[in-house]
Amino acid sequence: MQLAEDNPGGLPPEKIEAISDGRWIIMKPRAPGNHEVCFKEVLLDVTLL
Repeated sequence: MQLAEDNPGGLPPEKIEAISDGRWIIMKPRAPGNHEVCFKEVLLDVTLL
């Protein structure tokens, strides 16, 4: 994975090894307080291909 100059972790921009499992949502920072985040996922049934 190539880290961008302005990555959220503040890490140096470089190529790193990375492994991830699951779903990720990238959002702009929210104002302080409680928020409800809703999203929808659509999966393709690859057995039909």
